[in-house]
Amino acid sequence: MGKLFEVVGLLTVILAVLYIGIAKTAFQETTVAILWCGGWLIFAAGAILRRLGKAITVVPGERPAT
Repeated sequence: MGKLFEVVGLLTVILAVLYIGIAKTAFQETTVAILWCGGWLIFAAGAILRRLGKAITVVPGERPAT
């Protein structure tokens, strides 16, 4: 699940980079800013989810990480 969030976040950032070249109005520039920030937030959430998933996973016979 975390990897999916990371991919979607990076695709959103790439979309913002492509869209900034054609942004001419303040509304379009605001949209680019929202896509840029939102993309990085989604990417960060994915990275956190992946780390949490690794921390929660317990291999049988081993003690869980504390």
